[in-house]
Amino acid sequence: MKKYFIIILAAIAGLLSCEKQNLGNPAQEARVNPDEIVFRSDIPVTRATGTSETTTANLSAFNVIAATASGATETAVWTDGAYSKYTVGNEEFFHHAAGGKWWPSEAVSYNFYAANADMTFNGAGTTIAVANCAKDVVAEYVTGVANGTVQHLVFDHILCQLGTVKMKAPEGFTVTGLKVSIKPIEAGTYNMKTNAWTRGSESVDVYIVGTAAAGVDVPTATNTYQSGDNDLWLLPGTYVLTASYTISKGDFSKSYTKSATVSLEQGKNNNLGLPGVNHDEPNIPGPGDDLKEIIFSVTVTPWSDVEVPANFS
Repeated sequence: MKKYFIIILAAIAGLLSCEKQNLGNPAQEARVNPDEIVFRSDIPVTRATGTSETTTANLSAFNVIAATASGATETAVWTDGAYSKYTVGNEEFFHHAAGGKWWPSEAVSYNFYAANADMTFNGAGTTIAVANCAKDVVAEYVTGVANGTVQHLVFDHILCQLGTVKMKAPEGFTVTGLKVSIKPIEAGTYNMKTNAWTRGSESVDVYIVGTAAAGVDVPTATNTYQSGDNDLWLLPGTYVLTASYTISKGDFSKSYTKSATVSLEQGKNNNLGLPGVNHDEPNIPGPGDDLKEIIFSVTVTPWSDVEVPANFS
């Protein structure tokens, strides 16, 4: 009888163990308390390289604001959510760095604002103020997260990344001293709910090809120049590029300053390339009518007849 009693206890323990392992969300098993508000995160990759990008691997902390909604207006539950990474087994989670944030005892749902930057709560849409685009800012806004749920945040890059610049000279011309600059927007405000930007004023020139003091030469063998990755963060929108260069052919040499308007997309690595279907048309303009080839029109004076008397004596 005693032996059967032990077997029954073992079976009950096994059933309880199975019940514990089937909570519906594997992440809950890893937490000390299933009522703690924790997050998992992921950041889409914008390109293969980049020294200062924010990635899933290097994101170690972010800020969170919790709110409840009543129609279009939200009320803050707490705004001091400094969350940091911790690891349980092979899984990474983020929890509040100072003692944890906890779900209330009653069934509720929260809206969460999360970003690796400071946020200002607003019932109509929490905002992020960006000054000088000093870093790659990522953010996410999720609604209706149910009580006790581990939320997987998929962060979006809210700025534009400016990558490489590829420029091609017209065939047969030499291009030297090439410089390309852009005037970034100095500051702006991003509404996390509406995904809308309010742009400030322009800043000073930032050189993405060459420097203010010296330009670069386009290799004559390929007539194409390609920069390295700029790792420059900008507010999305329209910008004016300014290019200056000297173009030469034979004894002709003249310097030019040209401009181009480009639209940079939010959350994308914007490589400035070549125009045309085959991406092989020159985007460094040639000298046009300024280049005057030394040519000649030729008329050969025809022979004219003349009567030359010849008197033999």
